[in-house]
Amino acid sequence: MTTSGIATSHEAAGGVLPAEAANELLDVQDLCDYLKMSRATIQRWCRIGYLPAAKVGKEYRVRRIDLEEWYERHLKTQHA
Repeated sequence: MTTSGIATSHEAAGGVLPAEAANELLDVQDLCDYLKMSRATIQRWCRIGYLPAAKVGKEYRVRRIDLEEWYERHLKTQHA
């Protein structure tokens, strides 16, 4: 588990995340911490649809399960 409380793909592998954890909404700062990327990059990726994000008010949110699935797809394409 990372310091932000986000399960890594290795921790999630081999099991299903509990429904509460899977539906947890991550904000831009959580995404920055998890992906080790700048706020501007995360916001741009959300805006252009590269990340599976929804805008809630003025902020983007991503469900944890959607981020895990996105991450796994991108790992596979990098190693294919």
